[in-house]
Amino acid sequence: MNESNVFFLTLSTVIGSTLRVSTPLLFAALGGILSERAGVINIALEGLMLVGAFAGASVAFYTHSPVLGALAAMGAGIVLAAFYALFVVKLKADQIVAGTAINLLAAGITPFLCKILFESGTATPTLPIADRFQSAPIWIVWGLVAVVFLWMRFTASGLWLQFAGEHPEALSTAGIRVSRVRWLAVLASGALAGLGGATLSIFLSSSFSRNMTAGRGFMALAAMIFGKWRPLPTAAACLFFGLADALQIRLQGVVLFGTEPVPVQFIQILPYVVTVLVLAGFVGKSRAPQSLGIPLSVLLATSGLTLLSGCSRSGDFAARLNQEFEAIKIVFEGGRSPLAKNSPIPTGSSASAGAVSTEAQRSAENSELLRELYRVVFLRDPSDKSMFGSYVDSLNQGASLEGLFNGFTHSGEYRSLELDPATQARAEVAGSVPKVVQVFGEELAQLESNLPEPTSFREKDSLPLAEIEMPKGVFDTPSEISFPAPGTSPGTTPSAKAQVSAARYEKLFAKASVFTLKRVLSDEALQVISAKAKKPGQLADWYAQWVVRTNSLGVDFGLPLRNRSDLKFHHDWALKSSQDRLTWEVLNRLQRLLNAAIDSRRSS
Repeated sequence: MNESNVFFLTLSTVIGSTLRVSTPLLFAALGGILSERAGVINIALEGLMLVGAFAGASVAFYTHSPVLGALAAMGAGIVLAAFYALFVVKLKADQIVAGTAINLLAAGITPFLCKILFESGTATPTLPIADRFQSAPIWIVWGLVAVVFLWMRFTASGLWLQFAGEHPEALSTAGIRVSRVRWLAVLASGALAGLGGATLSIFLSSSFSRNMTAGRGFMALAAMIFGKWRPLPTAAACLFFGLADALQIRLQGVVLFGTEPVPVQFIQILPYVVTVLVLAGFVGKSRAPQSLGIPLSVLLATSGLTLLSGCSRSGDFAARLNQEFEAIKIVFEGGRSPLAKNSPIPTGSSASAGAVSTEAQRSAENSELLRELYRVVFLRDPSDKSMFGSYVDSLNQGASLEGLFNGFTHSGEYRSLELDPATQARAEVAGSVPKVVQVFGEELAQLESNLPEPTSFREKDSLPLAEIEMPKGVFDTPSEISFPAPGTSPGTTPSAKAQVSAARYEKLFAKASVFTLKRVLSDEALQVISAKAKKPGQLADWYAQWVVRTNSLGVDFGLPLRNRSDLKFHHDWALKSSQDRLTWEVLNRLQRLLNAAIDSRRSS
């Protein structure tokens, strides 16, 4: 055999060996990605792989099926991962300490079970070739790399996973339970790490031996960090570590210098030396998920959010941090960003034709928009820079304005305002109706007339959010309001039935908190928009007529174009705008109506 053939034979052997030895690393690293992108540090991969290796070899021995062995390995990994998640997700234990405990538990329990089942504390019986995997794990793991990559990039649940590690407070406001996402991520991590352990005992080897993972769980963590918590770069890192492992196998007994081979112990440490060098050189250049290792309770305590709807695809988180900070700084120092002058509402896009807004400018525009939202909701400017910064960050990363509004009106801060006696809308003169309650009743009657199945309001609905849940049902006396055809001027006097409904609401909510009134009215508006969104033309008709009617009340809505009484203009704008922008304009207008009524009461 000539030297060329020897070279290619050696090369193919090394490549095949690299693919084989990198397979368990890649299984575990994918599991680590799922766990850590959800915000849970998982140094327990070593222990999860170890129990997977034992369970896989044991079940394969008794059933003579490597498939059942792999399933058992995944099950064992899930069970141990559930034990880990119980402590770190449910009980908020320190994740490093809990992960170390899981590794120690696995290292102790596997030889104990091995002794019980096989009367040997060091290894399980050898599996025949027929009871072992041949090449299937290699194909499976690379298929999983593709699946995880596509899932994280193109699916809503994949986005939830990433938000759980980057912005869990935003995900929580979506009505999506962050703890549930983290539980599922840790369990999936356990299944994949267990499968990685099974490849060690019924693919690369023919049995389980004590501590056979030999640090591969930590190597998988290093590969994940080297790959910046992304599937494809992590796969490349696993191949790199696999190559180092394959080379140390090939170099054992080979004479490299002089006449004697290098001691095998020095060759065997090669993969670990490479791991240390990679971590020393690259860990400082990798940015972990923003909320990695931080319990959800801490995050929510600093953000005050509990509900968010409408997350969309985010870009590179790290590249925007400095830009967001500068934008927030501009807003808090009293500066103004160049907002669109020809749009009814501030937006994140450039106002001038052909101009391309930078990320920093869009972030500043989002900051100003959120500051307006904060003002109309809470009747004051935001005072907590870190909390306001999390709001800006959520909007920059794709959260909807409606979602942030819901987050505001269901937050702990808002609930405290609803419960504050100073915010009650009681009449100062016996028998009179406060202006804010009157405006509330009229607007609620108008909104209710546009719902196919209006909401049924009862006495407890006038209580703060912290004390009630909004009931849903059939309204007992639905009102009917006839609006003129598009293009004609709408009337400003509600129908007789609407007046009756308004009076009923005034009486029902006479003693409610102003903030309760604002929340109830906004919730009804969201229902109307949702009901009419199926027919954009109908939604635009309703919006234009409602805007012109409310403009006749003499309230300043903040921008000149908002105050225009041009039915066609508002109708055309509604047709061209996204539902998110239109929703914000409706909510903003309702909040301003009640704020103006509050100011009227104060001045009187």
